Amino acid sequence: MALQRREDHAADWQRGQGERRVNGAARVALAGAHGGGVSEGDLPAGRAGVMGDWHLRGPQNPPQICDRFNASGKMRSFGHYRCAELITGAEIWTGIKTGWNGLKFWIDYKRAGRIEITSPRPMELLGGKQPFGKPEDGRFSYEVRGKLKRCPEGCEIWLLIEDRSGCIWPQGFSLVQLDRERGEWVGRVHTRHQQPRIVAVVAPSTSQDFFKYYQMWGSKTNYAALNRIPAECSNRTSVDARLPS
Repeated sequence: MALQRREDHAADWQRGQGERRVNGAARVALAGAHGGGVSEGDLPAGRAGVMGDWHLRGPQNPPQICDRFNASGKMRSFGHYRCAELITGAEIWTGIKTGWNGLKFWIDYKRAGRIEITSPRPMELLGGKQPFGKPEDGRFSYEVRGKLKRCPEGCEIWLLIEDRSGCIWPQGFSLVQLDRERGEWVGRVHTRHQQPRIVAVVAPSTSQDFFKYYQMWGSKTNYAALNRIPAECSNRTSVDARLPS
């Protein structure tokens, strides 16, 4: 069957195959469910065909009318046909860039491996005790160590204290130091919880900004907890430890 623009009023109709003019510029060959596939058509420069599922509404309608399948997926009298839509070169390029960025992130994620906390071990006493803040406050910070094979570009390791409800306190007072050659890191945490849960995350730049903003303005809210760990910090690990007496 031959399909062209409505203005052409195509007269020839052959069951099983045909062609229509798309957007007044491209002739795309169509083939019906009763035999054949989609043949080559002339597409205008800078555009490409994308296959979509279409059907015809029946012989009572002119052959140039071509509609998508309805939600139920039922075919009308002339069966299931394939048709070509057109997308711009800019849309193709955007899709390529998005796919490439996603691939780079996945490669970095695989090369980095999972972050680990090697000290303290589960329910072990925190070590490396040092005074924190004013001496008269009687507060202390503690050392945390771990491993990370490779830190992805633009990411940083951050330590958080998490309570049982999922609320967190970023430990931005002491930046985590990473030995890239050995794949080992060390940082510090401060907490008054007797059995704190320590979380280590590989934080992308947007999460870093979030944590740094908290550290900068936390004194205004008495360092009230944040509601949760950002979902994008998917490379994370945690350990439950104990404060020394």
